[in-house]
Amino acid sequence: MFMSRITLSPAAVLRDLAAAADAYAEHRLIWSFFPREDRQRSFLFRRMETRGRPSFLVVSPEEPVPPSGAWIVESKPYAPKLRQGQRLVFSLRANPVVRRKTDEGRQRRDDVVMDAKKRFKEEHPGEMVPIQRLMQDAGAAWLEARAQRLGFVIDPRLVRCEGYRQHQLTRGHGKPVRFSSLDIEGLLTVTDPERFVKTLVTGIGPSKAFGCGMLLVRRP
Repeated sequence: MFMSRITLSPAAVLRDLAAAADAYAEHRLIWSFFPREDRQRSFLFRRMETRGRPSFLVVSPEEPVPPSGAWIVESKPYAPKLRQGQRLVFSLRANPVVRRKTDEGRQRRDDVVMDAKKRFKEEHPGEMVPIQRLMQDAGAAWLEARAQRLGFVIDPRLVRCEGYRQHQLTRGHGKPVRFSSLDIEGLLTVTDPERFVKTLVTGIGPSKAFGCGMLLVRRP
């Protein structure tokens, strides 16, 4: 595995900036660094900002290859060595969802923040929705519910949820793609190093093709 940083080169022009205009454009851009055909996505990525310009962190089984001189790729082997009980600072941009049954008995996937907002309105009609608190509680609970099987545990009191965004992407004449993202940061404790390393390279939750799911960690 490799961890790579992709940044714009001094030779980049405005059309290169447009290649990262939204989550779908970013999706197509990162795919272009892996030109082999007939294969499934095997990378995770996270958009960052470097001096006000887009940059990307990528975890992948092979080194990204720049599609043009507009991009610079710096790669290094990625083989985390962790131990049980180790505490790490983490950062995750996730698409947290919950499955609900519709009135027709079908499964529906809802954004956890909007789901919490809907339930609050049903239980407290006429009251102002405390969206910040709902975002914090719903995001922390979503991650806590998945953490153990992914090789770690969190204390919700040591987690911060912010940066909630709703995205709507248009793919040609196809049906729009809608998803939400939430930035979750805090402290975690490794419980199963082998599972946790797998989580670092396979990600957490849906919408990984659009820059969600990549768990970044560092020592406190």
